[in-house]
Amino acid sequence: MKPLAFLLLIVSCVAAFSLSVLAYMLTTGDSPFEIPPLLRMPEPRPAATATVTPASRDPRATETAASDIFAALSRKAEKLAEEEKELADRKAAAEELITHAAELQKRMIDTQAQCTKLLDMIEAEEEQNLKNLAKLIENTESKAAASMIGEMTPDRAARIVYFMNARKAAELLATLIKVNPEKAKFAADMTTYLQRLSNNPSIRDRMAAAGEAS
Repeated sequence: MKPLAFLLLIVSCVAAFSLSVLAYMLTTGDSPFEIPPLLRMPEPRPAATATVTPASRDPRATETAASDIFAALSRKAEKLAEEEKELADRKAAAEELITHAAELQKRMIDTQAQCTKLLDMIEAEEEQNLKNLAKLIENTESKAAASMIGEMTPDRAARIVYFMNARKAAELLATLIKVNPEKAKFAADMTTYLQRLSNNPSIRDRMAAAGEAS
């Protein structure tokens, strides 16, 4: 009987210990004495997040994207080539215009020089004609000379009288007014033109040189 009683005592002690451990675990949620649990509760897994697979991982999508990029680069390269060609054409056109303008300017300078030379020749001939007329009028009778001068314009008459001898010119003006008093204004205008010729250094010097050469 003693062994049986001892066994019952041990079983009772184990049962009481187990109940104590169970009560502790229910109260605290931990196992006493760091005893590993016989059954482990599965830990909650984090919610699965939906992962988006990039299109580049798809071989066909990758090939399409690469084709699009290549096409865009090709278009950009073509556009740059067109712009460069347009700039080159503009530069060539501008250089051609500059060359043409330079040629035109040279022609204008040459033409101006020729016109100046021609005008000088014409003016020289005109001065020679005026000098010849002045000599002719000096050697003409006073009334006839006054009649010839009176048929001219005041400015042309002044240019002729400018080459004449001063005494002869004074006699001519006096005769002109005496023969035809209505020519007084003509004589006054001619005198004004004579004054302008005398005050113009270029005309005075040129005519004086022509007179001395005669």
